[in-house]
Amino acid sequence: QKAINKRFQEIAQVRKQFEQKEAEIARREAQALGLANQIQNGSLVAPTPPSSELFESDLIGYMEQKMKYDEAKTAFDQSMYQVQTLQHQQQQAQSQAHQTYLQEQAEVLRKRIPEIADPIKGEALKQSLVQTGVAYGFTEDEMSMVTDARYIEALNDARKYRELKSKRKATQTKGEKARPVVKAGVKKRKSTGVQAERQKAQQRLMKTGSIDDALSLMLNND
Repeated sequence: QKAINKRFQEIAQVRKQFEQKEAEIARREAQALGLANQIQNGSLVAPTPPSSELFESDLIGYMEQKMKYDEAKTAFDQSMYQVQTLQHQQQQAQSQAHQTYLQEQAEVLRKRIPEIADPIKGEALKQSLVQTGVAYGFTEDEMSMVTDARYIEALNDARKYRELKSKRKATQTKGEKARPVVKAGVKKRKSTGVQAERQKAQQRLMKTGSIDDALSLMLNND
């Protein structure tokens, strides 16, 4: 339990650090979105260099256009670099957030299903969970993409229910096979034979009145 609590504290610290960067990332994302919109609506386009014809016809005009082009090209390149940098940072932030989420869900699973963290039992349990999901119509690829601990816990409950149901069915089938078959009429004939012996003992006792016949009648009554 102490180890789990410590791990939760570490995850909380990671999340705190991530949240501190979130505001800066949001600002950069807004800036990147603005630049991306400029690219899409055509307001941010690569500048066109002056032509060679202008160089031949008007050298001074060409040099002026070349200076403007160089400035515009530098600004354009900086904007494109900024867009690419912000996109890369956004991807990193999303990846980090996803990793944080996976760590949190893993800790929840270790707490609610401790055996899933066992190096031996855990692997068998994971395979059993996949088989349970497949039994309900999911594909193995779909099962491999499940990361929400709540879904996995619900799937584990379904697995245990199916296993319990299977064991009950097996026990019932085994009991039916082991039950002896009683032939019709056997019990009745046995009861009829006992009654006949009792009647004979009563008749002998009435005729003889002996102690032996009295004991014989008592035994037949049992």
